[in-house]
Amino acid sequence: MTLYGQDIDEAHSPLTSNLAHNIALEPADRDFIGRRALEAEQAAGVQLKLVGLVLEERGVLRAHQVVRIAQIGEGEITSGSFSPTL
Repeated sequence: MTLYGQDIDEAHSPLTSNLAHNIALEPADRDFIGRRALEAEQAAGVQLKLVGLVLEERGVLRAHQVVRIAQIGEGEITSGSFSPTL
């Protein structure tokens, strides 16, 4: 679950926030504010993406920690919390 102001804000689109499943782009003639901007971003390729992390060992994930994944790149933790269901 994303936290507005911590994980996402007005500077992040639904595509970078990993919320694209909430956008109804079909039918193609369905117009809404921001549609053309989202389509352009989608066509250009999303450069950032909010994803979930699961810690495999004991530890604590904190905001602003850097995460590096070999062959993929690096990112930054926006927030962290214990989850009894993951």
